[in-house]
Amino acid sequence: MSQHKLKSNKKLKKLNLDEQRKCPIENGKIILSFRHVTTNKKYNFECFKKSDARKNLDARKALDKLFSEITNIEWVESIRRGKYRFGGCEKLLKYQIADINIPNMKVTDDIPVYIFRFGNQDEYRVCGIKGEGCHVLYIVAYDFDFSLYKHE
Repeated sequence: MSQHKLKSNKKLKKLNLDEQRKCPIENGKIILSFRHVTTNKKYNFECFKKSDARKNLDARKALDKLFSEITNIEWVESIRRGKYRFGGCEKLLKYQIADINIPNMKVTDDIPVYIFRFGNQDEYRVCGIKGEGCHVLYIVAYDFDFSLYKHE
């Protein structure tokens, strides 16, 4: 059996110990976590009734497309795109959105919440909180009826 060594033209940046503790992942692409999705049924996928199966499926397909996009870009790119360009986001403070239960996360009113639009004509929103020291977006809520925050 022959051994092949993989060669890479890119030199990876070595992270010091402090950086590794904050975030062991070297690239800056957005990472998703669903650990803190609200238990409020109005703002998670339980909002869809059984009779809304087609709408539920369409929303999930559109969300998959968004997640595929944002996990292939870095935070700075998403923020640069803004709220109207696909994969871009807008930032609100926690006090500006509805009072929702976010499990296993202590959240103050002044913490930023990042909002991404998706679906046909941007009809839906997914909201998340950026992790400290890493590239994680903790998904906390979905907005399928424009009621999570005041839309302008």
